Amino acid sequence: LRPSYAIEKIPLRIGHGFDIHRMAPLAEAGQPVVIGGVVIDHLPQKWTDAEGRYVEKGGVYETELGVVAHSDGDVIYHSIVDAIFGALTLPDIGQVFQDTDPRWKGCDSSKF
Repeated sequence: LRPSYAIEKIPLRIGHGFDIHRMAPLAEAGQPVVIGGVVIDHLPQKWTDAEGRYVEKGGVYETELGVVAHSDGDVIYHSIVDAIFGALTLPDIGQVFQDTDPRWKGCDSSKF
C-alpha cells in the first residue's frame, strides 16, 4: 500500500539494559530483595557456609537473602533505565546514578 500523502520517517532507537547484584544474607546486604518495585518476602533458608564466614566452615547457616546495592538494587527498574539510556545514547545507569553519591543510598529505583 502506498498512500497518496507523504509519511515522515520515524527514527527507531533500541536500547539494551541488564543489571546484576550480589545476593547475601539479609544482615550483610542490609536490604531485602526488590524486583519490579515488589519486596520479595521469604522464609529463612538453610545454606551451607563453605567459607566459614557466618558459622564454622561447612556448617549450616539459616537466613533470608538480601541484595547488596547502593540503591534498593531493583534489577528490573535498573535494566529498564539502562535500556532507555542506551536508546537515548546516554551513559549507563552507573555513571548517571553513581554509587558514591549519598543521594542515591537506599533510593527507591522507581525514582530513576
